[in-house]
Amino acid sequence: MNYPDLRGKLICLDMYNCDANILENYQKVTEIIETACQEHNMRLLKIEHSDAEDGNAYSLFGICIQGHVLIHAFPEYGFCSLDTFSSNQDSHPSHCAHSIRKALNPDKTKITILDRGDFGTENDMKPHRRSSSKWIRRTKNIGGRIKKIILKPRGI
Repeated sequence: MNYPDLRGKLICLDMYNCDANILENYQKVTEIIETACQEHNMRLLKIEHSDAEDGNAYSLFGICIQGHVLIHAFPEYGFCSLDTFSSNQDSHPSHCAHSIRKALNPDKTKITILDRGDFGTENDMKPHRRSSSKWIRRTKNIGGRIKKIILKPRGI
């Protein structure tokens, strides 16, 4: 079966010690998302806002055509996680993530990039099973059996 080109990039950032003045105000962060999406052709439709039950965190979910921008912010800790994704070939989720990162001004950032939707061949789509964990379990069991044999009291 031939699949359409569904490939896209998911950019995940964990940002530490972000600018507290910006992170505490979700309206400012919303404006940052809107600007970044517009500059990098993410085709933003709307942004949804949600507060955590304890009020110490919030989430912003930007719905884009063929993608999204998602932020989970914890202002009390200066921490923010950001996901940007687009399968639209004209969009630039990595540039969008970079713009948002630059605006939030974190001291430290961890970045993960995932290629989504690259099916490859039909065999690549099948789950791959590995038996290495079974071998490790067997090795641990053998060690336990040897201990029992060695430590077993001998009858008189």
